[in-house]
Amino acid sequence: MRQRNRVCVIDHHLHQNDGSASITVGSPAWYAWLNDEHTTSFVYRSARGGFTARRERQRNGWYWYAYRRIGGKLCKRYLGRAGDLTNERLQQVDAAFAAGAGNHAPRRATIFSRAQSLPR
Repeated sequence: MRQRNRVCVIDHHLHQNDGSASITVGSPAWYAWLNDEHTTSFVYRSARGGFTARRERQRNGWYWYAYRRIGGKLCKRYLGRAGDLTNERLQQVDAAFAAGAGNHAPRRATIFSRAQSLPR
């Protein structure tokens, strides 16, 4: 069974299942939470579908990336460093995923009968 993420951003607020108060996206507490060494991911939910954000170590430090499954394929987009994760940036990446979802509609296979010749 897949473990559900316990941290979620909904309507510009970070909600945690541990009963602590919500944190407003863009506030000093938000950036402190993003930079905490124990913070590794969160879910961003919206009417467009949202995404999962993950903190990943690269050569020059820690960066955040957004992941969303579109048409059965896991897609990845760059969010930025912790200081770049404003509400506007989260909405921008969510919109980019939503726009890409229309381009990843499932394709139908062409079926040929034995009487038809296959295209060359």
